[in-house]
Amino acid sequence: MVASCGWVAGFKDVQPWNDAPGTGTDGSGDGGGSVCYGSNYVQVCFDSAPTGSQTLPPSGSSFMSTSCFAGGNVTYTPSSPTLCIIPAADVTIDAGSVTGAQPLVVIGANSITVNGILDASSHSSGGGGSGTAGPGAGSSSLCGSGGTVGTNGGGAGGSYVGVGGAGGASTGGGGTAAAAIAVGFHPGCRGESGNGNNSGHGGYGGGAVYLISPMIIINGSGGILANGAGGTGGGADDNCTDCGGGGGGTGGTIVLEGTTVTIASGAQLCSVGGGGGQGAGTQQGQNGHDPMVCVGGSGGNSISAGVGGSGGAGGDTGTDGQVGAAGASGSGGGGGGGGVGAIRIFATTKSISGTASVVPPAP
Repeated sequence: MVASCGWVAGFKDVQPWNDAPGTGTDGSGDGGGSVCYGSNYVQVCFDSAPTGSQTLPPSGSSFMSTSCFAGGNVTYTPSSPTLCIIPAADVTIDAGSVTGAQPLVVIGANSITVNGILDASSHSSGGGGSGTAGPGAGSSSLCGSGGTVGTNGGGAGGSYVGVGGAGGASTGGGGTAAAAIAVGFHPGCRGESGNGNNSGHGGYGGGAVYLISPMIIINGSGGILANGAGGTGGGADDNCTDCGGGGGGTGGTIVLEGTTVTIASGAQLCSVGGGGGQGAGTQQGQNGHDPMVCVGGSGGNSISAGVGGSGGAGGDTGTDGQVGAAGASGSGGGGGGGGVGAIRIFATTKSISGTASVVPPAP
């Protein structure tokens, strides 16, 4: 894991930028003596250009977005949490994972090279509880609220760019998904919990990662994952009768901003939805599955006797999450699958190999 952020000398401030056109990607000044990076969702300014080299993860195979290398009074639009900012002249990203409370921003004054898969996804715990959240994904005030889940119904999948699948009905109706929300630098949206004592929990949305550098290279063995987590099955905490399954979380946000962005053959950028958890009958339902790289997570679908409705699959390749199945004879409904997140690439020169995986496609 990479953790979010400590202090780096020379850090000045971060201003909301909100898709305004600008010239900050290459370290141009803001007129006030600062060196600034980024001209879309976020702009970061320093007293002087970052120096030295940095490899991520800094040690081991994981880090958290709560103990990074720069911090302070950071804002971004539309909301303003602290960001985890990692600046250097040249940054190399190897294989590893990042979790934590803060969205991750990596700045290379000269270059960023991604040689391995950086996993900023959220993951189901495989049992009860919330699982592990990608950077910034523990909560998001930007996400909409779905409809009320009826008695023993399944929770809806989360909605971001893609809309979550509705939860499966039971004695009462399943949850209805919230509307899609605007793209911005924020994490994905969590799935809705099912109804009933010890019902399934909604999966977290994927994390948020932003790379800013004049030159960004994603090599063939490299990539960034910001996938949503699967919802848990009804009764995953403790056996309960007829509890609904939890909805899957959406994909998060991946942003690449540079003068030149190159994505090689075999590289993977993925922000897809988690599967919905299965409802419980006399037996607990199966947990929804986390995505397999760029393929949306499958819904919980145990064929054991005594379980409820199956969960819906998470969205991928631009699709919405799938609907959870109804529970037969009053058993719990399945959770809906989470929708896709967002990938955005801002570059003067952009080269994406036809055999690279970018899911959902970056407009």
